Amino acid sequence: MSNKQTTLQSYRVTSPEEPPRGFFAMDKFISGSSALAQQRLFYRRILSPENPYWKKGGEILFAWNGNEDRSVGFLHPSAGSASSERAVFFGGWESFYKTVGSRSSLQAIEDWARKLKATRLIGPIDFKTIYPYRLRIDSFDNPLFFGEPHNTKEMVDFLIKNEFHISQKYFTDFIDRLNEFRSSAISKLESLTPKNKPWPLHFEPLTPNNWQKYKTQLFHLVCQLFEENPEYIPLSEFDFELQYNDRILEYACKESSFFIRNEQGNLVGFCFNLMEHLEVPTLLVKTIGIDKRYRFSGRTFLECVKRIFLNSYHCQAIAFCLMVEDNLIHRLTRKYFTRRRSYALFEKSL
Repeated sequence: MSNKQTTLQSYRVTSPEEPPRGFFAMDKFISGSSALAQQRLFYRRILSPENPYWKKGGEILFAWNGNEDRSVGFLHPSAGSASSERAVFFGGWESFYKTVGSRSSLQAIEDWARKLKATRLIGPIDFKTIYPYRLRIDSFDNPLFFGEPHNTKEMVDFLIKNEFHISQKYFTDFIDRLNEFRSSAISKLESLTPKNKPWPLHFEPLTPNNWQKYKTQLFHLVCQLFEENPEYIPLSEFDFELQYNDRILEYACKESSFFIRNEQGNLVGFCFNLMEHLEVPTLLVKTIGIDKRYRFSGRTFLECVKRIFLNSYHCQAIAFCLMVEDNLIHRLTRKYFTRRRSYALFEKSL
């Protein structure tokens, strides 16, 4: 990166139009096709005329500083807490500063948020938490897995220095010696599930036929699940098609991914996992979604995790990825996980 002083710039958008070319000056410096593809999809979603954000009076600020730092701030009329506080979010944050300083594009986002009389600045987050969000706050020297935040430590230090605080933590728990722990983990899970009560649900594998069979129901279930996430903005079919499309059949681990249906044939849960070669072949448990009506006893979740372990003989390690800190999985894996990575969503009062 160049050390010369560059000018912090911003551009306000109230309809789907292309931002200034200078905003994309960083693209050629972003290493890794996965990270760059993620960013391009981020801007494609933002600028699409199909994005329902624009129909609701959305407003966006693109902010950048040459080819060293950029981010996007966005305001949504329905965003904010139950007490009607107005929140501005930031996302798509990339920075190449060795020490992120006052020239950070986030300063422009914060100034804009104050002009809008927002009371909170939250991020990094996208329009919806269905998309990549959070920063990793440790393990910066470890190789990234698919979908993991790829920020630097300096970006976290910048937020803390500028009076942001962690509002929510997330963890990835790795079980490296899976062959040693699998049997005891399955036994533990079986001891937690009642033997005298039949389980009224059924697993169905992720296959092309089942994908087409449950796709519409999956959309409605995903809407329900993400409604519980922080700063929820209603999910549209546009969002769903971008995130949950037929590529799942190409990338998901067929042996360990599945749907869950009730006795009436209705979809009540799903689990999509990936295989990735990190140090060893590793099963990445990415998404476990369960209809809230089937969560009260915890049994459905336990049965899901047990099935994952039973169908993990083709890998040497397993990782439960980016799970919120109070997720039941952390209580189940604390005896077995050999290492942990941590992430956070940040917030600042204005």
